[in-house]
Amino acid sequence: MLTQIENIERIFSTYPEGKAKVLESIDSDQVFKLNWDCYSKMAKVIEPSLLTSYFHRIFYNVDHLFIFKKQFTRYHATNSLFAYAFNLGSTEPH
Repeated sequence: MLTQIENIERIFSTYPEGKAKVLESIDSDQVFKLNWDCYSKMAKVIEPSLLTSYFHRIFYNVDHLFIFKKQFTRYHATNSLFAYAFNLGSTEPH
């Protein structure tokens, strides 16, 4: 989180005196760079197998892990379908 704040402050420091320093004024390329910098720093700290090792610790056997993956996949598919359907309605011209 501090990485994001530091980078945003760095971007705002380049703004001319009268320009408003609001998040909406940051363009998409700068947002991409902000996110990439944060991801790069996190990737150096967190090991890639962290989530996998966590799930292997909380599930006692392979059957429980399989059931979790199956339920998660169903939930994610349903959530994605509803998000897509509701966004279709919001993009129609009024």
